[in-house]
Amino acid sequence: MLLDLYVGHHEGKVARTTGLCAASLTPTSTGLRYIALLERLDLARREADGEDQRVTNVTLSAKGLAMMDEFLTTMLARFTSTLFEGCRATLHASFDEPSPPAQAQQGLASQRAGNGDLPLR
Repeated sequence: MLLDLYVGHHEGKVARTTGLCAASLTPTSTGLRYIALLERLDLARREADGEDQRVTNVTLSAKGLAMMDEFLTTMLARFTSTLFEGCRATLHASFDEPSPPAQAQQGLASQRAGNGDLPLR
């Protein structure tokens, strides 16, 4: 729900309670309980729709927006760090180990030198 509200905030859209419950793939009663919890934690706000009094809109509060900004920034930093470390390890491994043709050439050089054993690592 928080991610849906966050995306909606940045797209300039307001979520309706019914749509938010449906998007969370929970029964409406469960979704409404979660919306009430988000409201009690001051992460979201419910407001009556200005055009249709049967509709209630849900938006992120300033606290909810700040929390989601911090959460997503942290997750992006972790993802980027993990991705960078994985790429760096792969690059180091590819430069540190001789390629298969280089290994074969080393083996041939050993055999020509009268040493029938392949070089040990």
